[in-house]
Amino acid sequence: MDEEIINHRWTRMNTDSGIMQVPGIRVHPCPSVVILMLAVVLTGCATKEAARREAEKKAFIATQQSAMAAQANQEPAVWFRGDVRHQRVPWTEGLTLAEALVTAQYTGNWDPHRITLTRQGEIFVINPRRLLRGQDNPELEPGDSIEVHH
Repeated sequence: MDEEIINHRWTRMNTDSGIMQVPGIRVHPCPSVVILMLAVVLTGCATKEAARREAEKKAFIATQQSAMAAQANQEPAVWFRGDVRHQRVPWTEGLTLAEALVTAQYTGNWDPHRITLTRQGEIFVINPRRLLRGQDNPELEPGDSIEVHH
């Protein structure tokens, strides 16, 4: 097979079946070399893209962690898990569970069936009905963690 470059866009090839003009393609005598070159190019692109995504992910996580650490060091807080809009509520002297729950903005569709308060590794179970009646509304301490179960 002979080939002749007409211009930078067209290549004329003499084949067994006649003359063809092919846009922008130059035929290499060994197709396996072309396939290998294509595989190297595509793998390199995928590897670079994966590396870029991994670097962005690590940068995002590092930024989040440093922001949380800086925020945690600035003022005391209590922490929420579950269906709440704000996981961190600033602690103030005399802050009660009911006040903190209102500040955290509970987002569940139904009333919670259980609330747990973790303080220095010790877990306390709070009955939500008793909390609503004002019978079980403990005062919170900085670093307390509250989990709202629905």
